[in-house]
Amino acid sequence: MQRSGISTLIGAVFGLVYILVNAGKLPDTPAIILRIAAILVFVAVYLAIRHLPADDDEPSASRFDRRYWTVVATELIAGLVGVAVVAGPLHHEEASVAWISLVVGVHFVELARIWAHPRLTVLGGAIAACGVLGLVLAFAHGTDEAVAVTGGILPGTVLLLASWLAALGLRRAVTGLS
Repeated sequence: MQRSGISTLIGAVFGLVYILVNAGKLPDTPAIILRIAAILVFVAVYLAIRHLPADDDEPSASRFDRRYWTVVATELIAGLVGVAVVAGPLHHEEASVAWISLVVGVHFVELARIWAHPRLTVLGGAIAACGVLGLVLAFAHGTDEAVAVTGGILPGTVLLLASWLAALGLRRAVTGLS
């Protein structure tokens, strides 16, 4: 499998997890439908990339250098500290998912910069915007459901659909299908 296929699969996993976890804030029927749809899209991503050949042209370590690990470490620290603050002293535990989305979005924007991959800026910007909107809703006393949808389900959907589109693009590039 191509390394970009692995990255695509990782994005799909995180998108799926966002949706599976946050759908629990919805009424049963929409939650079930959303979870089934997310699983089906995830399976489609997996099937599209599972037999892609290895990408021997891309050096494995070059993308995952010190800059990458600095972004990941910063993301982890910012995520943990932010969740502790919004759930603790600020008393808005429901805002945790929105904070995580903001941090994940910024992470993608920074990776876009260091990897010179502009599409990640769009992905990161969309996820970060969902996070900001979720935070605004949480602190404006929006419902837990509204915060979960805006700060969790929408970013998960963005990630999952971006992964699906990337998987289709990889498949077309390798097989020559249009």
